[in-house]
Amino acid sequence: MFCALTWVLLPVAVAAISDPGWEAFKQKFQKSYSNTDEESARYQLFKATQERVDRLNKLNGEPAFGITWMADRHEQEKYKRGFRMPKDFEPVAPVRNFSDATAKAVDWRLT
Repeated sequence: MFCALTWVLLPVAVAAISDPGWEAFKQKFQKSYSNTDEESARYQLFKATQERVDRLNKLNGEPAFGITWMADRHEQEKYKRGFRMPKDFEPVAPVRNFSDATAKAVDWRLT
């Protein structure tokens, strides 16, 4: 029984090590785990998040969603930590300044 269970779980552990997306995620967000069991569980959460992001981007028609530093978290952990950003967080989304396009005055007779 134990031998069969080992062969079932082995591909999951190997996949966690050989997935370049997972390795890039861990490096980018400086993730480390106490043991291989925790890493395997976090990898499964990461894969579920990755599938959700792909599905949402497909529904949207263009990429709008991506992997964030919380991609390996359980739902209850997301609220436990209060959604705090890491200290060295740098936003990468474009920020638009709409103040230049706003009219100084409006002639309501022409509307």
